[in-house]
Amino acid sequence: MDAYFFTINMVCWRRQDEKQMVEEFLLSNSWRKTDDISSADVVFLFTCGLTQEKVKMAISEVSKTKEMLKKDAILIMGGCLPKIDSDSLENIFNGKVITPTDFSALNNLSNIKINIEDFIKSRKNEFCFSSGVSHDKPVQESKIRDTFTQGPDILRFSKSIFHKIKKMASLQTINSIFHWLKDRIFKRYNYWQFNMDKCFNIHIAKGCARDCSYCAIRFAIGPLKSRPLNDCIEEIETAVDSGNKMLHLYADCVGDYGLDIGTNLGELLEKISKINKDFFLWLCDIQPAQFLKYFKQIENLCKLKKIRALHIPIQSANARILKLMHRQIDIQELENKILRIKKYSIWFKYDIMIGFPGETEEEFEDTLRFLQKTKKSFCFVVCYSDRPNTLASQLPGKIPEDVMRRRLDKIKKMKEIIIIG
Repeated sequence: MDAYFFTINMVCWRRQDEKQMVEEFLLSNSWRKTDDISSADVVFLFTCGLTQEKVKMAISEVSKTKEMLKKDAILIMGGCLPKIDSDSLENIFNGKVITPTDFSALNNLSNIKINIEDFIKSRKNEFCFSSGVSHDKPVQESKIRDTFTQGPDILRFSKSIFHKIKKMASLQTINSIFHWLKDRIFKRYNYWQFNMDKCFNIHIAKGCARDCSYCAIRFAIGPLKSRPLNDCIEEIETAVDSGNKMLHLYADCVGDYGLDIGTNLGELLEKISKINKDFFLWLCDIQPAQFLKYFKQIENLCKLKKIRALHIPIQSANARILKLMHRQIDIQELENKILRIKKYSIWFKYDIMIGFPGETEEEFEDTLRFLQKTKKSFCFVVCYSDRPNTLASQLPGKIPEDVMRRRLDKIKKMKEIIIIG
């Protein structure tokens, strides 16, 4: 008799490869995927544990999912939450779990002929589940890609037209119209939103070597494990040869790539710069310290038009708060080098954390000033919440929720900043 599974996805893009791997594993063991939860023998709920708000959402989803299960169906929880905050789940869920580092519970399902450990070994490598597009099927042209590559050309074209009609109106009027149009274009491209659906994903590492004081995700994902450098280059070349031009280079912490295998991100970027083919990268989740460390290689790729987007999780632009976060950097140097990169028409995404314990209004204003100076950015913004077993959870000076919401509103009202989370 056929066995069916159903998946509910609440995880971030970093965990999408694990969800895909579970689905591929079950399909290889003759399971079938269903779109009807009431007919599923097993339901997988992939969850996030980034913030307390995410935990509440997951717990609510558990309750709703239980009501929809057919008799004798199994609910299995995955993602980071089971490893990070099992205490929050114990009153509502005591079933099987899988985590980013342990999928052994899958072996106890029915009809399993190939266990999960052997399944992973049988693949080319354990990083191969995340590619959004098949190697043998090029990505389709899309509005997202067109928007991304043509935006600067539209601005240049608009400016040339204004020069031609310069005699028909005052210079002040022309400049006003141009800046208005530039602002409209920036907002018009909100739907791009760093959407990975149109990217080919190049997964270069798993795990984390950081010790950020507020983060519990590292407890779930395990230590850094980098993919061999030549494997990364080979996949990039194969993907591009197959027609994929927009590549997403990512890891849990891109900047730490290679530290466990005797290489580093700088070496990888240098090799990428020598690939004489038509493609561009979204370099995702590079810590500010690593952005500065490998700035030379990053800027070189920008000059070559091989990088079009950078995701830098800044979190704060105040030195004292960054020190408490265990993320010390020279903020002025970061600001200067981001502005230097922007001249290459690079799009930026920042991660911002509001209300870290003890953050004063003046320290928050430092972050606002940074965003105002660097301009035209996408921002993923979260309000701080205590996570289990983190150093930050033990710090005094917790910021009231209403204060954090007021600060969030200030960011939302900023011009040329698009909030995407």
